[in-house]
Amino acid sequence: MGTVLTISETRSYPELPKKQREFIDQYCLSGDAVQAYLTSGYTDGPNKKAKAVQLRSRLRTHIAQRAREIHEGVDMAILGMKTCRELAINAESEAVRLSAAKELLARGMPDAPQEVHHHHDHHVRNLPEEEIDRRIARILGDLNGDRAIDVTPQSSTVN
Repeated sequence: MGTVLTISETRSYPELPKKQREFIDQYCLSGDAVQAYLTSGYTDGPNKKAKAVQLRSRLRTHIAQRAREIHEGVDMAILGMKTCRELAINAESEAVRLSAAKELLARGMPDAPQEVHHHHDHHVRNLPEEEIDRRIARILGDLNGDRAIDVTPQSSTVN
């Protein structure tokens, strides 16, 4: 079975069973009645080609309507992209140009990462100096392959 293609718009034939609606969408996308038949969940068998062609014939008016809807949707998407491009290049406002550019990028790369918000909670504790020194020594030891450096303060003796 081939790749399953999808259409996200509302269908104009809600009265049809789910398999038939899926067949119409798959056929409009692939143009292959047998592939659409199998992808839609119909049984694979020796008569699949004849059944797929028969189903295509029976649903031809719905298929034609759906093809028109898809074509209109594509036309609107093209118009939207052209408008965004025009605004990104020629808008007087820098904010409008930036917004249009973001739209173009989002539509051209739908899987691109969006804005990410990151939050850290930092808990501050007052540690005794000896504990801080031990932690620093341990970190330095880890970084230097267990060659810890003594960071304890030198006591100054006054004679």
